[in-house]
Amino acid sequence: INEVEHCLESILQNALQLIKAPDGFIGLYNDTGDTFIIHHGIGIHASRVMEQMPNTFGVQGHVYATGEMLYIEDYNSHPRRVQDERLDRLSSIIVLPLKQGEHTKGILAASWVDEVHTISEEDVKILQQFGDLASVALERSNIHEKSCYLAFHDELTGLANRASLNRYLEEEMCNARNG
Repeated sequence: INEVEHCLESILQNALQLIKAPDGFIGLYNDTGDTFIIHHGIGIHASRVMEQMPNTFGVQGHVYATGEMLYIEDYNSHPRRVQDERLDRLSSIIVLPLKQGEHTKGILAASWVDEVHTISEEDVKILQQFGDLASVALERSNIHEKSCYLAFHDELTGLANRASLNRYLEEEMCNARNG
């Protein structure tokens, strides 16, 4: 598990613990936004870790399209309810967008089962703070990936640069010495 994955897992666990939510997940959209993947799940969502879905799927699709938080106090009577037997016990859910700039890159969700739960304004603020932390972790990861790429590729053409050539030649010379 890499540093960002560990950070997101910790953010989810702490957020759910503070608001006393038994279930929840962090899910991310792919670069084109057409697929949603649950990366970390707790409770009823744990079985859905790494499950891929179209981004139009239920409440996730709504949050992706609007970029706004969605709280559903009584999920069983909600029009965006997903008919999935694994979600039959889901009663209340709050879903926050994880943003980078104006783009929604993922969501943080907390949910309750078997009993409708009214969420307080303080709990919403707590979740928003954890959502901001998750967004920062994702942004940091993207910046790191981009800087690693740019260290070995030309920014204009995307072709390997001199540093990449030197690294390749060093590896080949090492292989030739050892082989």
